[in-house]
Amino acid sequence: MSFVLLGVLSAVSVWFAWRRAFDWLIVITLIAGVLQRTLVTFFHEPLFVYTDDITVSVALASACLLALSRDRRAFAVYAFVAILAGVAYLRAADPVTGFAQLRQVLLPLGLLLVGRVLAGNGRRIGWAVIGLASFSAVWALLEVMVQRPLLDPSWYATDVLGASGSDFRHGLPAAYYADGVIGGEPLFRAGGPFFNPPMLALFLAGGAYAAMRQLRGLARIAFLAVIAAALAASFGRAGMLIFATVTILELLWQKVNHLAVLVGVAVVTVAIGFTFMQQGNTSSHPEGFFSGLTTALANPFGIGFGSTGYQAALRGGEVGPGSESLLGLYFAWLGLPLVLLVIGVVVWLCRALATHRLASIEAFMGLSLLTVAALSESASALGATAFLWYSLGVTLARQPGASQPRAISHGDVAV
Repeated sequence: MSFVLLGVLSAVSVWFAWRRAFDWLIVITLIAGVLQRTLVTFFHEPLFVYTDDITVSVALASACLLALSRDRRAFAVYAFVAILAGVAYLRAADPVTGFAQLRQVLLPLGLLLVGRVLAGNGRRIGWAVIGLASFSAVWALLEVMVQRPLLDPSWYATDVLGASGSDFRHGLPAAYYADGVIGGEPLFRAGGPFFNPPMLALFLAGGAYAAMRQLRGLARIAFLAVIAAALAASFGRAGMLIFATVTILELLWQKVNHLAVLVGVAVVTVAIGFTFMQQGNTSSHPEGFFSGLTTALANPFGIGFGSTGYQAALRGGEVGPGSESLLGLYFAWLGLPLVLLVIGVVVWLCRALATHRLASIEAFMGLSLLTVAALSESASALGATAFLWYSLGVTLARQPGASQPRAISHGDVAV
């Protein structure tokens, strides 16, 4: 059954690409990402984890072909990263782990190229994100009401992800609980259709970004209130960071002196960061970023795949440099070229924000996504973050000195 459905999905994806209906291709990517773990569990078919891989791969192939005529510089950058990743794969002692980590590099970064080259109907994609985020938020709130998942995530965790049942807490994967939040007691966290609270939070944050670009008035306020409640239910700190940046910081930036906003953000960030460091394993995330950076400085072309990261740990390896940080892993795996690439994107976003070449919310979304990627390996989970990576790619499509993003009109989502 899984082969039939995946075959149909592949055919539909290729048909959308052939018709250049790229917005619909992104929409089915988002639907597949939200529902894939539910499908895997309901049918006990592990192959359904590849649903969004199929649609993203088709979109990426289309973007590469079009980039050869539309944007050769962007294609060259991505091709260079792909070559580095290919070399890192050849250096992997374990080909299975190496392939998983190859995907962890090529698909999220590939979505930047997809967004830059294939930017289309932002409103259609935005409505899809808002609808899927509403569905996910309601699911999360129901889970918090009953204090248990609506679908048992145990089979998915053990039989698909390879987790050990001995690591479960109260019969659930460890991510379903957070420590040191309220009175020292473990806090149940909603995982929604993703079976993973951090992934749920990241997707909800993408919904907040879409709402800020597309909804107005009471509809926006009501939607953001539901998203905020669901974020609290997931206690997903990475998603909370993006949500706060694209909502609170964006509104303050529009209404208050910019220098005062930056100073206030710095103070709040330090205070919140100190609080979160006392909870669970939070300190390992910045440590992973800095260990990945120092590894890149010591190994300019990286250490290759297979020796560090979540997939390596699942297959009996040790947690090594960069672990728990997506950018830290990129730096450790691929070396200084990725460090320079990330610095270049951050500098571009900051300069574009300072010179008003971007809408502030676009720059804030991009900077907050990169911050989350520096602090969380979950940023590579396409089911939760495909919309955010794609949106950053669209933002990077802005031409120097342009007053509006390419292919986006006022009020449209930046996709």
